[in-house]
Formats: sequence, C-alpha cells, structure tokens
Amino acid sequence: MSKDQQPDKQEDEVAWKTKVNELMTKHGGQRVNGKVASHKTQKATKEVLYNFFGTLHEIDLMIHEPKNVGQRHIKAAVRHWYFVRKLSPKTLQLYLSRLRVVFEHWLGKPGMVPHVSAFFPEVDPKVFVVKTTAEKSKSWAAAGIDVLAKLREADAMNPRLGMMLRMQLAFGLRRKEALLCRPWVADRGDVLRVYPGEGKGNRPRDIPIETQVQRALLKEIQGRTKKTEALGWPVTPRGKAATFEYQEKRYSSLMARLGLTLIDSGVTGHGLRAEYAENSALLQDFVPPTLGGTAKQMDKESLTVKKLVVSEALGHSRESVTSAYYGSESRRNADINPTHFQDAIAQGRKALAAAGNLVIPPTEVLEDCAKLMVEAAMGGISLLLEEVYALWMLHSLRWGTEWIAPTTGIRAALEAAANAACRLAEKAEATVV
Repeated sequence: MSKDQQPDKQEDEVAWKTKVNELMTKHGGQRVNGKVASHKTQKATKEVLYNFFGTLHEIDLMIHEPKNVGQRHIKAAVRHWYFVRKLSPKTLQLYLSRLRVVFEHWLGKPGMVPHVSAFFPEVDPKVFVVKTTAEKSKSWAAAGIDVLAKLREADAMNPRLGMMLRMQLAFGLRRKEALLCRPWVADRGDVLRVYPGEGKGNRPRDIPIETQVQRALLKEIQGRTKKTEALGWPVTPRGKAATFEYQEKRYSSLMARLGLTLIDSGVTGHGLRAEYAENSALLQDFVPPTLGGTAKQMDKESLTVKKLVVSEALGHSRESVTSAYYGSESRRNADINPTHFQDAIAQGRKALAAAGNLVIPPTEVLEDCAKLMVEAAMGGISLLLEEVYALWMLHSLRWGTEWIAPTTGIRAALEAAANAACRLAEKAEATVV
C-alpha cells in the first residue's frame, strides 16, 4: 500500500465505524423479542459488525453505509472468513446470527442472510452442521493438562486469576460469574449462591457444596478477600477503578500467557466448567459419556433425574442441556449391564500394571483407601491398596488437588479413573510407536 493510499484507508475506517456506531445506538439496546439487550449482546453484535466491515475493506469492497450492504457483500466476507481466516463452522454461524439480526430485523431486509451452507455450494453441507452434543471431553484433564500444576502456575502469575480459576473448577462458574463472585456474600452454608445479574440471563442459582475441597477452597479465598469484595480486579495497574470490560480483557490476556487458549492447548477457562460438570456427574454416581460412561449403567429414568441435578447446578433447567458438557448416552440396545463397573476396573488394572508406577499410599490417606477398597468390593471387585490409591489420585487431580476425601459416587469415580488410566496407557503406547 502506498503512502497516498494509507490516509484513504484510515478515512474509510472512520466512516464505516461512525455508521456502525450510529446503527448500534439506534437499535442495539433492544433484542428482536422486544426485551432489553444485555451489555454482552450489544458488545458481541458490535464486534461482529466491526469484523464484517473491516473484512469488506480488507478485500477492497468499500462499503460505509450498512443499508447499502447486499447479499454479495455478506457472501464475500463469509467466504473470506472460512477460506482465508479459517474460522470454524460454529463461529461462522454465530457471526451470521448477529448479521441476520442487523440486516433482516434492524434494516428490514428479509432473507438477506441465509444459512451458512448457502454461501458454499462446493462444500458438503454436512460440514456446517454444528453439533451441540459433546463428542469428547472439553475438560483440562482430557486435554492432557496437569490441572493442579496449571492452577499453581496461575496462582504464581496472578493470585486473583488463580482464585477465579479454582472457583470455576470447584463450582462450575462461568467467566463472568467468577469475576463477579463475592465469596463471603455467596457462601450460604451448604450452597454457593450466584445472584441475579451475575449469572447468564440474570438467572440466580444455588450450587451445592458437596466436598471438603469446595469448602476448604471457599474458606481460603474468604481469608484473602474483603467481606463485600468480588474476585475480579478492583483497580487497573494505574490505580483507576476497573470496569467489567477491563476485567474480561485482563482475564483473557492472562489466560493467553498461560497458554490456555484453543489454539495453544485446545482449552479455555470454560473447560473448567465442563470438568466441574463431569465431576458433579460422578458425585451423582453416574459416569458421563465423555469419561467412558454408557446408557447401560442404569435405567433411563434414574439417569434423567441425576442429570437434572447436575443441570440445575450449572444454571440450566433441562436435563438435555448437559449433553453439551459431557455428551449423551446412546439408548440403542441400552439394557442394563450389571458388570460395567467390574469390566472397567479390570481394564484399568491392566493399564496401571503396564504403567508400572504403583506405590504404597502415605499413612494419612490409608483410611480413605480402605473405604475405597470396601466400596469396590461391594461393586464386585477386589482392588489392591496400591491400585485403589493410583485410581483415586487420578480422580483427585480432576478436582485440582492431590487428594479428595471420598464421599458419594465412589464407584462411578473409580470407574471413570479406570477409563482414564486406559486412555493414558493407549496414549503412551502410541507415543512409543
């Protein structure tokens, strides 16, 4: 680009940003259904519009006025996003949903933004089918991350970030909820309360405090925060009052420094919420599909009830929503398998033996190990002391701790840990080959 062209580009950018800002001022505060649009929704729409017009000017389609945009402009931008920027089908659909609101509802151009597949006649439409059911675990543990080590790294980098990440894992908090959480105020004894305005859709909820890890963490964080203080950074490095937008950006920046992005490690902070969902399922004594569980572990009605409990803790009301966090069990040929626990443990024992790192547990956890061995025996299988210790260590690390006292869902946790041991063994074998 020549020096003469540079001012023109800058003037063009100022022109289209001005028009976008005017459009947002006029329509951005209201949703299609007439309700007030949240700050998050307005921000997301503005970001997509900036991205869209920025892309048009990047590919030399100089459009300043939103009302002058035609379908050919949308097609050009979407194809650029897919083929050049390599955006995923899910991201493309999210972008198009925002553009659909703007051009079809705000500007009165029905049919302007069709389904994403319409812009790619040469691509199999199945590519653009976004699956809402998790096919593999989105947790940090499943991504091969040493959860405890990474949390300690976060503690050392920025203590507040470390506290927020630990709360996300222990209670399944979203990023916004972690930033706004006031540990003293939220502690209601046997539950952690997410208040209206903190959760998604302003929906309040009570999250059960079910383990000593949750209670100990909450107590520790309360000792490090003021009675009415939220976990988010109260001030900027320059001493100014921190806005929520600043806090979100700082969170994302620190996560990137830790390598916790989809590009760097395949996970984000939201992966801790998925890990919490899986852990909560185990406490309810069922193994979610992402941890190797099947529909054959119990009858459909019992499974539905247990999944509803997890759904409520996550801030949802429908049992089906949990499939986005830890998959869905196929009901095909779903007769109950009474030996599913023994089968999983048997395979896990082989994996542990192959790894060859079984050790006698320390004295302070022997009582817990004895409890675990009794529970396994009640499930029809005898575990050695070293084996049960190794399996429970794998399970404990999912909670970001070296050891979690066994309470409920012991057999489900042991089964999931056995499945994890098998996956680790397969991974190690593949690496050697």
